[in-house]
Amino acid sequence: MQESIYKFMKPGLVHFMAYPETMGGEGPILETLAETAADDFFTAVEIPRYKDPEVRKKARALLESAGLTIAYAAQLAVLVPGLNPNSLDEAERTKAVDALKEEINIAYEMGAVGLAFLSGKDPGDENREAAKEALVKTCKELCAYAKDKGDLKIVIETFDRTIEKMALIGPSKDAAEVAEGVGEDNFGLMVDLSHLPLQGETAEEALKNVAP
Repeated sequence: MQESIYKFMKPGLVHFMAYPETMGGEGPILETLAETAADDFFTAVEIPRYKDPEVRKKARALLESAGLTIAYAAQLAVLVPGLNPNSLDEAERTKAVDALKEEINIAYEMGAVGLAFLSGKDPGDENREAAKEALVKTCKELCAYAKDKGDLKIVIETFDRTIEKMALIGPSKDAAEVAEGVGEDNFGLMVDLSHLPLQGETAEEALKNVAP
């Protein structure tokens, strides 16, 4: 490579994966964020909800003073309580939407540029298309809510459908179909390279499928 990597990307880390003792929103949050901020290699960090409002305030100040771009991880808000943003039960879907709207509020509080979440469980072949329609509805509602407050991007991250997470999204072709259905300028997809083997896809296949 003849040019700096920073011209093409913002190297970062997922804070709660690098420091799993903070995954529950507690623990040595500020201390470990300070370690990340002190590393000149990183220009971005993905964070979850931190339970203590005072810790959130200090964390934002620390990260902004270091010039780090902040991304917000709302995947745990779906996974831990077992919410389903693509449920065919409207009450369950609305419950997930309400929880994710609260995550959007926290993302704005933290100065994040984007919020990522994942779809709910895949319901199987018979109900999959209906579930994708429900997910599109959810994403449109979240995009509208976020847009009313500012310029936060709403992002769905692809996960496996058949091995561990059993998520609706899922294969990159279905992810692209959902994104097309959402059609909002503040919506996007996150393709995680570490998930692709579990999805049975290569990086080339996945990126071609989700390319605009």
